[in-house]
Amino acid sequence: MNKSVTIKDIAQKVGVSETTISRYLNQKYEYMSEKTRDKIATVIQELDYRPNHMARSLKSQKSRMIGAVIADIENPFSAMIIKGLSDKCEALDYTLLIAISDNSAANERKQIEKLLDNQVDGLIVNTSGDNEDYLLVLNESGFPMILLDRGVSQGKIDTVTTDNQGAVQDMLAFLVDEGFRSIGFFVMNFRIRFGKSAAIVLKKSW
Repeated sequence: MNKSVTIKDIAQKVGVSETTISRYLNQKYEYMSEKTRDKIATVIQELDYRPNHMARSLKSQKSRMIGAVIADIENPFSAMIIKGLSDKCEALDYTLLIAISDNSAANERKQIEKLLDNQVDGLIVNTSGDNEDYLLVLNESGFPMILLDRGVSQGKIDTVTTDNQGAVQDMLAFLVDEGFRSIGFFVMNFRIRFGKSAAIVLKKSW
């Protein structure tokens, strides 16, 4: 890659102004013919130009980076989450920064602060469940943030999750229809409404 290539070089080779090149790079195609766009794209490829994202972020006050804190990287569900987040960020021309909290409230807060220090534009937090006060304060500050899979008890932070209650009700209804009467429910040992882990044997009435 030729790191010395600048917008000025591209403009000179295409035969347009530097402003036109800048508008193209920022996807502002108004009043720009398709022929000009195609020529700019060709020259950019020929010169192997790469935008200086740091300079662009300083000018726009946007880093185009999204921070995501994942509670348990060993959970197969987490791999699906990361894949989905990565694909979406790529489609929107954002860089995804991943941090792992290992279901530790202290580490979760530490990772969030590191991401904030890196000036991410927003946060996605798959919380451990023990940082409600901190997350609420951060949310009330106006910083863009959303919780993933696990929300807070007050429900004051936007959360993307599945309909766990509806799914459990459907599951229980199915088991009852199948003749089960003594039904156990297993949960992780962290602070959620169901409390501590339990192990109960399923029994079926014959």
